[in-house]
Amino acid sequence: MHITDLETFVCSYRFPEPDRWYAGGKDDKEPVAGHFNAIIVRLHTNEGITGLGEVMPWTDLDARIDALQNIVRPRLIGRSPFDVDLLTTFGPDLHTNLGLAGANIACWDIVGKATQTPLYRLFDRDALAEPRLRCYASGGVGWAWFDRPDDLVDEAIAHREAGFTAMKLRIGTSWARADVTVPRFLELLARVRTAVGPDFELMLDANMRFGPEEFDDVLELSRGLHALNFQWFEDPIHRAEEEGYGFYKGRDGSVEPDSVGMYRNLREQSGMTISGGETTFDPTFLRRMIDGDAVDIVNLDVTWLGFDQSRRVATWLAAHNRRCIPHSWTTGISFAAAAHFVAAIPNRYTLEFQTIKSRLMDDLLLEPLAPVDGHLEIPERPGLGVELNEDAVANQFQRIDGDILLGL
Repeated sequence: MHITDLETFVCSYRFPEPDRWYAGGKDDKEPVAGHFNAIIVRLHTNEGITGLGEVMPWTDLDARIDALQNIVRPRLIGRSPFDVDLLTTFGPDLHTNLGLAGANIACWDIVGKATQTPLYRLFDRDALAEPRLRCYASGGVGWAWFDRPDDLVDEAIAHREAGFTAMKLRIGTSWARADVTVPRFLELLARVRTAVGPDFELMLDANMRFGPEEFDDVLELSRGLHALNFQWFEDPIHRAEEEGYGFYKGRDGSVEPDSVGMYRNLREQSGMTISGGETTFDPTFLRRMIDGDAVDIVNLDVTWLGFDQSRRVATWLAAHNRRCIPHSWTTGISFAAAAHFVAAIPNRYTLEFQTIKSRLMDDLLLEPLAPVDGHLEIPERPGLGVELNEDAVANQFQRIDGDILLGL
């Protein structure tokens, strides 16, 4: 068997105005998601078996597609998908590496189909796989400080009633616009905790919205989260990895060194569990964060790293007694990939399930995976176990250009 072609699709979904969600921020900006993009990769073989993958879509779509067509495609054509790890070895270029990560997923999908085996079983070398996964509701982006903050409380209750046992939320709309302070935010989080009870797990994702100059505020918030028994605090402070792995970029554009030390100080001084790592393609950076005691949990993304790199990182984390809890926030393809990955690693804990109203999570696929009562049962279908809805790709999810965030 050999690869004969690589296709790319840019699929977009425009949110109806009531379903738009807030990206949130600590300053006076109010970014709102107007649409979502997805870069889909499909590999073809001479035996008629195809494989799906997904490439991280944020920022420059055309640079990703150019790398896929002009660098990744020539590397794969005529080669066996069973040589997946050798074919998708990373180099120094971000766009190429992201394309290779998507191709890595697609190759494994072909291998699973060719062997009639679900991917989590192929990855399970130690007979430790668990195809029934607890999912957490990943939302908390539809509420606004300037409107009715207690919408966050209502959302948490709704997730609990739907069978979820955990929820990850975000810091809300512009703090500057609504005069929000850390104590005011913690008061809202205390109401959420009271509403869902002590056994429901809560997590906060700051999406790196705080700058290094706001360390004292982040420390106060971290201590408050610890007191409210939050499970983890994700990406609390902005990292500018493109300036040199582990460096911070301040709001004025200045670069400050030693993000590892700042994250470590936050952990040590607050006692709060800290997570991060979703936005990196370089495993060496993740190792620096662990070796430097900067994070307790790594939230890697298989669409950034591919299966093989992700599995190596997860194995290394397990050896260091750290959890691997992947990030998954685009389409049903990436969710399926994350599910197979989590099911097969020894240090699994829970699986992220995006709860915003995006049709890319379901209508894009013929038989999408979805949790029931807060748990996902991975089907015994070969490969990823999902296939594109060709009609939806052609007619429902045509490309939308421009920034996905609208500045309001």
